[in-house]
Amino acid sequence: MKNSSHVEGIGTLLQTLPEEMQHWHRFGRIAELHFTQEWDDMHGRAVACAEMILTDDAEQYAIRLTLRNVRGRFAFDLQNGFCCGVSIQEYFGRGYEADSRFRFAAVEFASEEQGNNTAVYCERIKAELIEEKV
Repeated sequence: MKNSSHVEGIGTLLQTLPEEMQHWHRFGRIAELHFTQEWDDMHGRAVACAEMILTDDAEQYAIRLTLRNVRGRFAFDLQNGFCCGVSIQEYFGRGYEADSRFRFAAVEFASEEQGNNTAVYCERIKAELIEEKV
């Protein structure tokens, strides 16, 4: 998370979460997932958006991630759980198109063999801590 400086709300997450939880791979359980289409004046068209609630294994913390202008592939292994965590890579300043600023991916064991590789590119990501159970 510390390398995700362009994710909206990351500062608040880093201030709130304990040090050991400040890693995207700690949040591997998707409690909710929604897809919508939203009109984007800048692009002059509707863009796909995804909103998900991620929790840690102990379900002590929950984070809402909103991905705007998404493209790519979401793949699920419902029998064995979704993934071992997530990865967010920033392509800001690396010559990529502005609408491919982030790569959101699932961290999975043996994902290549199982065909469960999630890789989604998006223009903007917003993160917020929505639940903390102590």
